[in-house]
Amino acid sequence: MTLKASEGRIVLSVDMEKKNSWRFESGVTLKLGRGYNNFNLRQINPVNGNVIAAENIPIGTEILFQYNAIQETFRVYNYKPLSGTEIAADIHYYSIPSEMAYAYLDGDEWKPIKPYAFGLRVFRPYSGILQGIEPTQLKDTLYVYTGELSGKIVKTLKACDYCIVFQDTNGREGNIIVFKHYENEDSDNEEVLCVMDELTEQFHECILLVGLTKTDAKSIHESWQKQNQ
Repeated sequence: MTLKASEGRIVLSVDMEKKNSWRFESGVTLKLGRGYNNFNLRQINPVNGNVIAAENIPIGTEILFQYNAIQETFRVYNYKPLSGTEIAADIHYYSIPSEMAYAYLDGDEWKPIKPYAFGLRVFRPYSGILQGIEPTQLKDTLYVYTGELSGKIVKTLKACDYCIVFQDTNGREGNIIVFKHYENEDSDNEEVLCVMDELTEQFHECILLVGLTKTDAKSIHESWQKQNQ
């Protein structure tokens, strides 16, 4: 039996245990028990899946999707007899709404699925005389690094910096911040309010920092150095 995706749906195979491991550079892999003392489903639920059928995504492509897609409403039962390997890996099948898909893997690089874009949070460093003061995050502000707004800092609606917690290609936890931006079209779901040219200039002048958190935030100079090491 061959599954076909209905309009606005993506059919996926999902390894329910893929996220529960950590691979070291030596190749040694440890079991990572996420659900024993953590009830945050964004961190616990699997979000990596492989496409079985979709309208605009090639079969076999690995994608990242919304953690709430792992529910009985979207699960596909009795698709085909599972092999021993699939049973051991705990493979499930789901047919999820296409708007729940955030990103796809192109070689070793994650790229956004429209209408999503990738960004980083923006921080202003402390400039006083005290030592060890953390930078201050600018609320509802993101540095964009994909799409037509790449390289710019934008103002968004409230709480639009959604961070995906997924299993990256190196076998370890990865994090990507996504938000909605509709390029060359109007939408009531648009999350970008405006481009902040002044803040963009300040970032290029190494006044501001960007990153996932306060601890990993870097200036444009530090980011360039890291990329070219």
